[in-house]
Formats: sequence, structure tokens, C-alpha cells
Amino acid sequence: MDRNQAGHSNRDWSREFPGNQNRLHLNHAGLAPWPRRTFDLLRDFAEDFHRGGLRRWPEWESRVSQARRAIAALLAVEPATIAFVKNTSEAISQIAYGLSWSRGDNIVVGRQEFPANRLPWESLRRSFGVEIRWLDYRQSQSIEEDLTALIDQRTRLLAVSSIHYENGYRMNLQALGDA
Repeated sequence: MDRNQAGHSNRDWSREFPGNQNRLHLNHAGLAPWPRRTFDLLRDFAEDFHRGGLRRWPEWESRVSQARRAIAALLAVEPATIAFVKNTSEAISQIAYGLSWSRGDNIVVGRQEFPANRLPWESLRRSFGVEIRWLDYRQSQSIEEDLTALIDQRTRLLAVSSIHYENGYRMNLQALGDA
């Protein structure tokens, strides 16, 4: 996408990503350069703690609450449903170990999912006797139909990526959610 189409001038982008004027980074949820505003905010936060410890904690907590409310408004959800974690792997692991599991529960997941969306579920099999129902995306004619065919009364979770990291396949989340 042309940077101007995204509502930003080239100048805006060059300020946010100094040293990257001749590069285009396509974020894939991996490690990436931070925008200037992110770097500045984290530097300020670290400087505050270096100089005064928890002295300004209420101010920082207020800023986190503001961010949570802004994100909630953008997504049309309640602010209490917004959680900040350091990465997707941590969030998936928190979900995996935050639910109550019983032997015989099952999870439906694709074999070609990114490791962060496979490994935590696999560990539940060993720890709690949870069944993993795998779908080989490469063998499927209709991924969404084949995933939903694996769901039954004991299915507690369907774990998919909205956009597949290997090939860019866009999952029909509406169809999966309806199922």
C-alpha cells in the first residue's frame, strides 16, 4: 500500500522510522523497528522509574487506562476486555493455562499454524489430557468447513490465525464464528 493511501505522508513515516527511509517494512507480528512515538514513550517511562521509582505510577496507570479505553472504543468492546501483553505467544499461553481443562476436552487447530499457536495447545495434551484435533490445511479443500467439522460438544477452543503467516490465506472468521 502506498504510504499516502494509509493517510500518512512520507514525511510522517520518516519521522516515525528514522534510518528506514529507503526501506519498506511489512509487519508480520515478528520483531520490527519501533515507531519513534513508541520509543519515546518507553524511554520516558524508563527515565521516570530510573529517577523516582513508583513516584509517578498513578500518572502512568492513568495513561494505560486511556489507551485501554481508546482501543476498546475502536473495537466496540468494553475496556475491561482489553489486556496488554508483550507478544502473541504470551497471550496464547495465558489463555491456554487460564482456562479450566478436563480430560476429554478438545481443541481444534491447524497443523500449519504458527508455532506460537500450536505449542501451547500441544502442552495441554500432556498436562491435562486435552485432545488436539488437527487439520492439515494443505490437504483441505475448504479449510473453514473442515475445521468446523472437527468441532463437537467437547470442543473448548478453535485456534486459528486470521491471516496465515506462510501464504497469506485469509480465514473466514465470520463462518468460523457462526459455527
